[in-house]
Amino acid sequence: MPDFREYVRRNLPPLGLPGEREAEIVEELALEFEENFRRATHSGLSPEEAFREVVQRARPWPELANELRLAFNAPRSKPERSTRAVFGGMTRDLRYGARQLRRAPSFAIITVLTLALGVGANTAILTACKFLLRS
Repeated sequence: MPDFREYVRRNLPPLGLPGEREAEIVEELALEFEENFRRATHSGLSPEEAFREVVQRARPWPELANELRLAFNAPRSKPERSTRAVFGGMTRDLRYGARQLRRAPSFAIITVLTLALGVGANTAILTACKFLLRS
């Protein structure tokens, strides 16, 4: 798989944001490129064709950089919270979380098992309390 982090760093014009914030943006863009690349290779394209398709579908770098600058340098006003905005943000967050868990499958497995154990233990304790209180 191509190194999309390097590709994004090479092509994205400087945003003028703090280094940490710019690094987060590069990481997120690289993850999006990787996801699109995986999707293209799973659809039957060769890695070279998939890379070409991902690059062609990407928005022009200057346009993307201007939008990012505006988004992160604009004064923050109280956003309008429509239902669509809330669920749109939530789905974006869920997709990002799923990508992060896919990158660390052992962490994902441990997390799911821990949650399952916690829910199971909680259910068992509450069931026992329910039976004890009925007696």
